[in-house]
Amino acid sequence: MTVPVAALGRPGPAEPSPPPLDVLLHQRIDHSPGAVAIRCDDESVSYAELDARAARLAHRLRDLGAGPERVVGLCLPRGVDLIVAVLAVLKAGAAYLPLDPAAPSARRAELLDEANTSFVVTTPALSTGIGPGRPVLTLDPADARDRPASRVESYADIDNLAYVIYTSGSTGRPKPVGVTHRSLVNHAQRLRELCDLTGTDRVLQFASLTFDAAAEEIFPTWLAGAALVLLTDPVPATHVVERLVRDHQVSVVNLPTAYWHQWADELITQGRSLPAGVRLIVIGGEAASAAVLSRWQRHTGVPILNTYGVTEATISNLATRPGPSTPETTVSLGRPIGGTTAHLVGTDGRRVPAGAPGELLIGGVGLARGYLNRPALTAERFVPDPFGGRPGARLYRSGDLARQRPDGELDFLGRLDDQVKIRGQRVEPGEVAAAVATHPGVRSAYVAVREAPAGGAQLIAYVVAADPATGVTEPDLRRHVADRLPTAMIPAGWCLVDALPLTAHGKVDRAQLPDPVAGPATAGQAPTTAVERALATIWGDLLERGGVGPDDDFFDLGGHSLLAIAMMSRIASTFDLAVPVAVLFDYPKLADLAAVIADSLDELPETDA
Repeated sequence: MTVPVAALGRPGPAEPSPPPLDVLLHQRIDHSPGAVAIRCDDESVSYAELDARAARLAHRLRDLGAGPERVVGLCLPRGVDLIVAVLAVLKAGAAYLPLDPAAPSARRAELLDEANTSFVVTTPALSTGIGPGRPVLTLDPADARDRPASRVESYADIDNLAYVIYTSGSTGRPKPVGVTHRSLVNHAQRLRELCDLTGTDRVLQFASLTFDAAAEEIFPTWLAGAALVLLTDPVPATHVVERLVRDHQVSVVNLPTAYWHQWADELITQGRSLPAGVRLIVIGGEAASAAVLSRWQRHTGVPILNTYGVTEATISNLATRPGPSTPETTVSLGRPIGGTTAHLVGTDGRRVPAGAPGELLIGGVGLARGYLNRPALTAERFVPDPFGGRPGARLYRSGDLARQRPDGELDFLGRLDDQVKIRGQRVEPGEVAAAVATHPGVRSAYVAVREAPAGGAQLIAYVVAADPATGVTEPDLRRHVADRLPTAMIPAGWCLVDALPLTAHGKVDRAQLPDPVAGPATAGQAPTTAVERALATIWGDLLERGGVGPDDDFFDLGGHSLLAIAMMSRIASTFDLAVPVAVLFDYPKLADLAAVIADSLDELPETDA
């Protein structure tokens, strides 16, 4: 008998409110103060040391006015200081807003303003990019030593904000999601249970703090008294992750699904073994491939925890451990985690029968407060729960289409709107088009979603020049957007058109949009050295195009961070040389990157006679 979707994750009787997250963490610290809380390169930080370092910073934060419902920006490089700062903000009773130090300064300023950020914690080197007139607290080890290591009195309430994370907005404005301690505590406790975490585990901290997946890595780990192993490379090649996992004997790895797809493919095709200590892989962010899962299960035997979630309902909301898979099966989204409810409804707002498609609505303890300072948008997406929830209960309209399987789990069917996942990040094409349209040489712009050559989704921008006589160039447009949006939101392809095709109702006719023309960005000379030729072959294979020359730019040809990771893996196997992915961002032209590789090999360029 099929279980109705409405019964999935049905809330039980009200339970006593738990303490806020910082209080729960203090209990764990007191239980095992000598255990390792953080491992980063050669540094190990015990729970007692973490507590003391975070307390010193928390005292500084309190002196500056940090407290409940105040938002503190964190603009710090990946590493121990950043993780300590997260705990310090929570100890001070405030909410943390993570910022990407590599993001365009205009983008950071927009995020800070939208969230009414009180001040920003950063380093002296990064403080100049925060913007004038904004209070800044720079980390100073000498000043920190002068502060008491005693705990700050807990100021936060269970319903106070814990963090703020941004998602893409269709109108061109990113949306700040405010998550409370209640939601975060529920999630952390449930994920600790789902992953069977104990004090003997070592958990990889892979995600950037600007993604809520980082909170899923950090807090369940600490509630279990386990060790968090930090990855400091912001764009790591798979062999870098693999080496870190092996060297630190990591037992639980949480990865974006797209990254796991790539790692799995490399492990299997190259016949490599998964590091011996790994007992569980957690994936999420987009639909998992049944074909990859089937090959993974045969090759490694290590179980997968597949998760689905939205930022507005605190990270992961559904989860499953798939059984034996075949390439023909669909990897389900699973069932609601504890404290979460799921409903599938039709356009009339009524629940649909089992097996029928419907919009996925999510409710329960994990629901975020809403979008900060955006009451109208909050009311639009967070709606009253008509299905027997407690008084005042709400549901979040995910915009995802799903259906219930006979076993009660849910299958993902697609989106009801234009939103798309690009390498695990939610992207509204409308926000990208709005950024393109701010270029002075652009009259109008439209951004469409197409399938990428290597699989997954990619963005294609269609641009009408303001002045057809002078036009506008693709590299100029790319630079313009890169100064305003994160990397995942930069279109992979560009089409300059005389006009956007319209339907009879005046909307863009997507069916009439031309396909982007693939081809080299330059028509210059051919590669001249052995390294250039080998690198051109790698680029051609990954980008699925020929005629790659020494003056071509990897990103202008449609490359992105995930393909960059794949390229570095190919470079490692071709040249027996480990090149950090970050090098590509400094040397994106083929000739320049080839020169870096040649220098690393202590090899002079060989010119054909």
